[in-house]
Amino acid sequence: TLGYAAATLTDTSWTESNIANVATAVYAAQTFTFTAGTAVTIYGYFVVGATDGIIRWAELFVAPFVAQFTGDSVVLTPQFTLV
Repeated sequence: TLGYAAATLTDTSWTESNIANVATAVYAAQTFTFTAGTAVTIYGYFVVGATDGIIRWAELFVAPFVAQFTGDSVVLTPQFTLV
């Protein structure tokens, strides 16, 4: 996994808002720090249910990120919007 592993998101740690009938939920920023050794390209992330493993959503980064060295990291803020 080169240090890119699952992170547990707890139900109670989401911040939710509803403005003009647009519901948004945001989670605190998550940092993934790599223990590289070889270059690996990261294109985005996905979220799965903790008990059923079903994909809830996925998101591509604006540009791919290449983790190549130990200590390289990517920070992302999980967020979804319902209209």
